[in-house]
Amino acid sequence: MAYSSVFLQRALEFGIEVKQPVHALLVCKHMLENQHWKLTIDHRKLIRELDEIANELHEVGLVLEGMQHPQIISDFMKNKYVSSVDEILLFVQYSYSHIYAALTTREEGGNTTQVHFEVSQCLFACRKTLSVALQGFLI
Repeated sequence: MAYSSVFLQRALEFGIEVKQPVHALLVCKHMLENQHWKLTIDHRKLIRELDEIANELHEVGLVLEGMQHPQIISDFMKNKYVSSVDEILLFVQYSYSHIYAALTTREEGGNTTQVHFEVSQCLFACRKTLSVALQGFLI
């Protein structure tokens, strides 16, 4: 499987050499954990980082979609690496949708207080869906 330069850079930052699908799975988990942690920061500061969060979630989604081969999923389940790749992917996609909504709200602008409130709501929802996605990892 081919990985993007962004994904491989993140793998290097985590000290993981991606040689097998399980290594990519670990990188995905670490990327999601980082985004989950980032969402605890003051949401007013996060507004400037929404594009980066969206890109990271998109990258994880692409890698998880690439792992949708029966043999890979079977190996992950047999070795108890995940409870369900499909469920993790679904909640990563939900998280991305929440960030996209936050991006759209930010771009539309308007009343600053209302924008911050709506973006904060999206970020809270994103954090919740990331929590569910992370529960699917058993490694």
